Amino acid sequence: MTQKSVEQTRPFELPRWAPWTAFGVVALIVAITLGGPVALLNSRLPYTNDMTGHDWWLEAFRTAWLHGHPLGWSNEINLGYLFGYTYFPLPPMVMTVLAVVLPIAAAIKLMVFLSILSMVVGLWYLVWGWGADRTIQTMVVAATPVALFSNHWVTIGGTLYDTVVGEFSMAFSLGLGLCFLGELSRLQRGVGRWWLAGCWLGGSVLAHLQGALGTTIMAVIFLAFQWRDVVFLRRAAAAIAVGGGLSAWWWLPGLSVSGQTLGDVNNVSHNLASFLLTAETGPLVVVGVLGLGLATWRRRGGAKESLVAVVVISLTLLLPLKIFTAGRVLPLVFWLCVIGVVFLVVEVGTIVRMSPRPRALLLTAVTVIVAVALPLSNGYNRTAAFSVVHLTDAGIQSYPGYSGITALTKALEQLPAGRVMVEAPANYVNLEGDWLWPNLLPLWTNGHDESPEAVFVNVNPSSVAIQYAYENLSESFYSPVIGWQPNPASANAEAGVRQLRVLGVNYFVVETPQLHDQFTTLSGVTLVRTIHTATHLPLSALLSPLNNQGTEWIYRIDGADRAVGVSALTPMPSLPIKPYTLSMVQYLRAEGAGTESAVPVIGLPHAYHGPVNHVLATKVTNSSITLTLAHANEPVLVRESFSPLWHAHGGELYQAEPNEMIVWPHQTTVTLIFQPPVTQIVGLALTVLTGLLVLASSLHGPVRRRKRKGATTPTE
Repeated sequence: MTQKSVEQTRPFELPRWAPWTAFGVVALIVAITLGGPVALLNSRLPYTNDMTGHDWWLEAFRTAWLHGHPLGWSNEINLGYLFGYTYFPLPPMVMTVLAVVLPIAAAIKLMVFLSILSMVVGLWYLVWGWGADRTIQTMVVAATPVALFSNHWVTIGGTLYDTVVGEFSMAFSLGLGLCFLGELSRLQRGVGRWWLAGCWLGGSVLAHLQGALGTTIMAVIFLAFQWRDVVFLRRAAAAIAVGGGLSAWWWLPGLSVSGQTLGDVNNVSHNLASFLLTAETGPLVVVGVLGLGLATWRRRGGAKESLVAVVVISLTLLLPLKIFTAGRVLPLVFWLCVIGVVFLVVEVGTIVRMSPRPRALLLTAVTVIVAVALPLSNGYNRTAAFSVVHLTDAGIQSYPGYSGITALTKALEQLPAGRVMVEAPANYVNLEGDWLWPNLLPLWTNGHDESPEAVFVNVNPSSVAIQYAYENLSESFYSPVIGWQPNPASANAEAGVRQLRVLGVNYFVVETPQLHDQFTTLSGVTLVRTIHTATHLPLSALLSPLNNQGTEWIYRIDGADRAVGVSALTPMPSLPIKPYTLSMVQYLRAEGAGTESAVPVIGLPHAYHGPVNHVLATKVTNSSITLTLAHANEPVLVRESFSPLWHAHGGELYQAEPNEMIVWPHQTTVTLIFQPPVTQIVGLALTVLTGLLVLASSLHGPVRRRKRKGATTPTE
């Protein structure tokens, strides 16, 4: 064989430290983009977009976890869910551990930072599992900025921007899912461990179901190519069973509340080409698919499976299933295309007449340049990466309205605890940064106030009701929960106050002079605080009555008690969730118009027209609501989101519009208990048993290897 042919077949290897150096460079790029170590470790909460709502969720989960009630009901989340099932539990669990030695804000930001890096590690793990040489591994890690700096018009996670503004769970799930695929590949090559693959999969499920769904689709494709390897298929099935078992404590009881949701309702285009080939992500997809196709032709390990996965996962966008419609399985396509970019650079690099080591260094340098330049050639990607992302970790303190928010939280602490809603003024973006900032009120007031939107869950009928009433009051902002949600034809403050009263909202914070002028003429509201703050507002803010001008008025909504007697009830049939939601909105319209009508109640055996019961006392804990009543056999409306997990002791319980509860008492003291389903006990038991199996398997391997080594050692 000639010297030339030897060089052509010899892999151009980089040293062992090369992949880790590339990973360190990418981690440094990410840290700098987020504002550097100072921004990551300071005490400012990450802020803007969905991250604003998730701050509260992360801290609330941590508090509940430390106080021993993370799996029941929380009276600070007024959506009728099991606490811990309104979002995914693994990221807040990681944050809780980090917060042992770090400030809470730093722990949250570091958890988000780790979510970003998990995708980089996961992609390296995948190609390592394929048996790729160190040069390919290094180039893949160096190429990850091409996915991190790309963005999409739907918040689907998987990018730097989406992760920092709230989709950190999706990013974490993708990273762990890629690790699962990598260990599955190692398992096929005879060097992997089935129980470790199961651990990666279980973590992916606990981080985000749709991220785990994407990796499961790719795993099925990978297994399909190995259908003749029965031993491998059995081990892969064991790994999947372990993943399901380790996460059963969460997903199994989660099935009990899934029927209460509207599903994933993010808007998305069902035109595949227009979805994938946007100006922001199109170049990555085109170059990546070309690279995977060329690598498949050259028979590179993993290329064929990745190319098929890109096609199959992309086509899921066209399926009429809610779990696919948000495009949330699509981020895996972008990350597989990163591997395609590397393969394309490698194939182009074969024409370079250089010795192996310099060629590998050159191709790695080219990969870094392409990975950074390709996405950042688009202006939107640059703005998202270097403006919005940096602003997120800088926190809310930099906004001119921060002093007003601080004054508001102090004022709320001095009032009796209750549910709070806040008007969104026309200048909220410039002043307060994001309209979701009221979600932080329970956090800033140490749970003293219970915002109905404290966790931004947009899938429950109660959310639709809250949004509908909110839109009646705040004409400057309209953000429907779902596309088909009815909205008021025009703002009507009087109607909005009536609807908020029905929903049990105790305080409404007015921020604009226009709405304040209307509130001064309304009955049923009482001004309890006026807050004046120097916010250094620009002159333009003073020119419109729809702007916050440095003054906030806190109005108490009279009669918005947690439990009240009612004079009339009417039976209604059980309806599917969407028709029920539409019926609920009709009821709110009637309430807003001041129409005296009976409360529709599902399953009520007969109508009621009679005296109004009096609630003498209400006691609320994190697992119960106890009512002391003046009379028995006279119904009471409980303004808390209905859930079939509520059980009444001392009376009958029914679901009533708007997604609340009617108690028909048999005695003067009634206790509502939020009882977790039996699936929670079953899930916990399954997780414990699976964990013991994993522990035994992990210990058995080293013991067996030591015995084998001892048996082969010659004796003297």
